[in-house]
Amino acid sequence: MAKSLVEDGLFRDASAWKSNASDSINKPQSKVFVATQMPSGSMLVENGLDQPYGGALVSLTHDLDTLNGQLLRYCSWRFQFRFPPETYANLARFENDIKICVKTRPNAQTEIRNVANFSTQWNCETGAFQIDHDPPGWVDSGYVPSANVITPDEWHSLHFTYSYDDVALTFSIESVQWDNELYIMPDEHKNIPMQETNWEKCCKYQLQNEGYKPGTVLVEYDDGVMKWSDEPIPPEVPE
Repeated sequence: MAKSLVEDGLFRDASAWKSNASDSINKPQSKVFVATQMPSGSMLVENGLDQPYGGALVSLTHDLDTLNGQLLRYCSWRFQFRFPPETYANLARFENDIKICVKTRPNAQTEIRNVANFSTQWNCETGAFQIDHDPPGWVDSGYVPSANVITPDEWHSLHFTYSYDDVALTFSIESVQWDNELYIMPDEHKNIPMQETNWEKCCKYQLQNEGYKPGTVLVEYDDGVMKWSDEPIPPEVPE
């Protein structure tokens, strides 16, 4: 029987999501990039940019979950999101990153392969759903979300399944489901070498976006649930 852990309510404390802006995150940087708790309990991420394609991120970092000291090498990430119509036309990139550091570096000056980089984004210009490879860089996954799942002012869902190998130092995004559209990731996008970092063991959740022009981009999030297991987690079956 599979052993698993579940974390939920990950958007219920916006104060735990820290703002980060730098040229290494996004160039140009946003003027303002913050998470705010809404009265309903959802979390609103606001990007205030004064240059085209300005962006930044908010992040939540915590200890890497284990069970009886053992790593759980399979996980799934599910959340609801909404594009408020007031700023939808300015949305250029919709990015969601899960970064799992499976091994602490020997010292702060040394980088090792230790991060499963489950980063994804929807490129609003091309329509492509993209993933991060090694060396880091966006690659089209082959999935292009249909018009039915990107409509503004409606709640949509994303559900990912992941795996990583802390011996081979590789990771895979196994599947993505956007509303009722299930996409199984092709083999050429699996078993990617882990990213080299000087991080300590942890799990990082990161939410990012970019805008086409100076102004504002808003994205609202709710029902964030992360599941960890010692056995593969199957994708959902579309309704």
